[in-house]
Amino acid sequence: MNNIELAKIFRNIAAILQMKGVEWKPQAYRRAARSLDALQEDVAEVHRRSGLKGLEEIPGVGEALARKIEQYLTEGRIKEYEELQKTIPKPVAEMMKIPGMGPKRAKLLYEKLKIRNIKELEQAAKHHKLQALRNFKQKIEENILKGIELLRTTKERTPIEEVLPVADAILKKLKILRGVKHAYVGGSVRRKEPTIGDMDFLVTTKNHPAVIETFVNMPQVKDVLAKGETKAAVRLKNGMQSDLRVVPE
Repeated sequence: MNNIELAKIFRNIAAILQMKGVEWKPQAYRRAARSLDALQEDVAEVHRRSGLKGLEEIPGVGEALARKIEQYLTEGRIKEYEELQKTIPKPVAEMMKIPGMGPKRAKLLYEKLKIRNIKELEQAAKHHKLQALRNFKQKIEENILKGIELLRTTKERTPIEEVLPVADAILKKLKILRGVKHAYVGGSVRRKEPTIGDMDFLVTTKNHPAVIETFVNMPQVKDVLAKGETKAAVRLKNGMQSDLRVVPE
């Protein structure tokens, strides 16, 4: 779903700006990211229906951010984000490609442990060298290794014919859960693109914990990458990543 990817980009922009000492813009990007996470329909539908003005009506999204969302929807990129990525060290930018790896953590690994690429990071994590850093415990090392493996397995997209049965099975399970009002599959699966990189699900319910628990414990799940109150990310047994967002009706 476009909302998920845009929210991720906005959070990365916020983190990069904060690293550069910019004072107020990071909060604006994070506020917009939270609104995109909670949005009950794909932001592309909002733009298709109401154009730029419709995007500006999303809480926390003013004209400037609305134009960036529009650029992403029409061009598949945000120019400012690309320019910002060029201003940070290449090792940091490379590590940021790992699912779950934000700019702050990548910068810390680069500056404190002199890690220059993903291969060096993988070796450091396997030999528990990351635990030399404050708050870097074994669980973080394990998550980084899972993220690296996921990055490798998702470089190749999967034909939609192989993805649809898995997506349909997950969607049916989510729809029958108590308290679930609506459940949708989004992104490239919803658009029926020929190949799929990952799967995104959106559920509206008041029973957040039960939905999250069911999602991360489905038989299709191999590893849990992230688990929070309103969102979760898992790696499926077919190697793909699948993300869930849970929002109120």
